This record gives sequence, structure tokens and C-alpha cells, in this order.
Amino acid sequence: GPIYTISIKNPFSSIEHISLEIKQKVKSIQEETGISDLILIGHSMGGLVASYFALNIAEKNTISDVITIASPLEGTALAVLGFGMSAKEMRRNSNFIKDLDKKLLLEENINFYHIASLTDQLIRPYTSALLGNKEDRQYILNGLGHAAMLYSKKVNDKISSWLS
Repeated sequence: GPIYTISIKNPFSSIEHISLEIKQKVKSIQEETGISDLILIGHSMGGLVASYFALNIAEKNTISDVITIASPLEGTALAVLGFGMSAKEMRRNSNFIKDLDKKLLLEENINFYHIASLTDQLIRPYTSALLGNKEDRQYILNGLGHAAMLYSKKVNDKISSWLS
């Protein structure tokens, strides 16, 4: 610890706009704790927000790790059913996804870790929640749905092992 959370105020705006909310929270956490480098963990769209923030908005050396849980890093086929700019950005082959993927694959200073489930109902195909070729930084589960990953002991244990 300490552990801080943030609730997205307008989930239908662009992911870039949502990422700006993280900027204020990070500054507040750094001032309160005196800790300069932080670890971000995001579920679903929150993983995209955390990744975008770390790669495009955060000051250098302020984010050491980003862990995404069931995040559509390569888009999801089901985003066509969603509302707002963020849903459009989460579509497979969107410009947002293409740009984010390029930066994620080239980043060398921030450690990225990804968790996916074979049985995720929203991230289709499930491989969209995985990115890169670093097997030690990817974890694939079976039998857990999209929201269930938030409450999984297996997910918690894996995150703990990555961070220790």
C-alpha cells in the first residue's frame, strides 16, 4: 500500500479525456505520499486509460508498471454495441487501438502486464487482452468472466507475484 482508486466521471468521452482525470489523481497521490513512481492497475477500459495515461500524459519516470485486467488492448468486436467516443475507440482496428499498440510494443521504461480470460464475455476474441511477446508478463485464465476477474484470488495472486 497505500492503494488508491479512481472512478471515471464520464465513461462515454474519449479515453484521452478520461486519462486527464488520472493526471490530477496521480499528482494528489504523489503530494500526499511523497512517492514519485506509481503502479497503475486497470480493468477493462480502465486498462486502456491507464496505458494511455502512462504512455502519453504522465511525466517521465512517474509510472513504473501498468497492469491491465480484461482490457481490449487490440480492441473488442463487441465495442460496436457501445455508446460514446470511448466505445468507438475500443473497436478492433480503430486508430486509437493501432496507435496505442505501437506505443505499448515500443515502450522500454514502463513494465506492462496483461491478464485475460478464455471465457471473457466482453473481450472478443480474448487474445485482444494480451499484447506483446513477453510470456512472463501475460496471464491467461479459464472459467472467469469479465467482471469475475476483479474478485479472483488467482488474479490477485498473479498481480502480487508480478509486483514482488
